[in-house]
Amino acid sequence: MITKVSEWLGVVLLAGSVAGCGILPDSDDPAGELSGDWRIEREWSESVGDGVHAEGDALVPVVDAGEVLTVDRDGRLEAHTADSGDRLWRMDLDLPASAGPAADDRLIVVGGRDGRVIALERSTRSTIWTFQASSEVLARPLLMDRTVVVMSQDGRVYGLRPDTGALRWVHDR
Repeated sequence: MITKVSEWLGVVLLAGSVAGCGILPDSDDPAGELSGDWRIEREWSESVGDGVHAEGDALVPVVDAGEVLTVDRDGRLEAHTADSGDRLWRMDLDLPASAGPAADDRLIVVGGRDGRVIALERSTRSTIWTFQASSEVLARPLLMDRTVVVMSQDGRVYGLRPDTGALRWVHDR
């Protein structure tokens, strides 16, 4: 009973804080309405190989530092300029990719259908480390200050050191 009350109290408090901070629209607020004619134009388009298939791969482009990074199912990693779409570079990872890429100012990380996780030095594109998860990597890796977080198909979540790929922790549900 206490758990149910706590859950409802949490929902009520969250709703109140969201409504109070202006996230929810106010019908009397004309600044929240869009007006005028809107026209969306394509700036550029580029084919970047095989992407998402019925298997549900998490191959989603990432935009970072003015670059669009993509990886296809065959492990072809590419970078394009965000403003024009010009290809900056392309490389083959020799990895059946299933998740990524993830990127920050130092690393590019990609997960594979075979459970491998590969981290590249962003400036040189050289492999810094690899890690073998217990099964297919399901979601784009998450890069944080001190940890790279990876989730595998069998429900395990790994915390890896970004500099070496060494295992910091694992959560096994």
